[in-house]
Amino acid sequence: MRRSPLAACVAVIAMALPAAAAAALPTFASNLVQPAEAIGGLALGKDAAFAEQRWGAADSCSEPPNAQCSYSAGPKGSAYYRVFDGQVEEIAVQAALDGRGDPIIRRPLKRLRTVKGIGIGSRLGEVRRAYPKGSSEGGSFFLRGPQGSFTLFLLDGTRVRGLLISR
Repeated sequence: MRRSPLAACVAVIAMALPAAAAAALPTFASNLVQPAEAIGGLALGKDAAFAEQRWGAADSCSEPPNAQCSYSAGPKGSAYYRVFDGQVEEIAVQAALDGRGDPIIRRPLKRLRTVKGIGIGSRLGEVRRAYPKGSSEGGSFFLRGPQGSFTLFLLDGTRVRGLLISR
């Protein structure tokens, strides 16, 4: 059985974004989400030093050159970026879940939006209308970007609960 790269990404996100409370979410340099390019002022292709400067110190980072830096704020959600060979190759943010498993949509993650107004808390129908070239796959909405990059709008039923961009 061949496993889809999309399913693998969704599984990695679930493990990588911790639910437990820790220090804080990043200090986002911007509220803009640029599909397949950047979230909160941190762009794919930047180096680890730039990432830390843009988002602030993480709760935890694994060892370079291939590091993952994670941020968590309990009910406010979580975020991470991954660095491969010195460059940011993946960025994600996700709402925390309540005791029933429903997303808790709060600031500052709630403020992160694309220029089309799509972000955490948006409905699947809104995402489809804003990005008609995307497709729904395995609990997410997939949007292809340039040069192999992509955006996943992670869904909880019909609402966006997280965002991931990668290449």
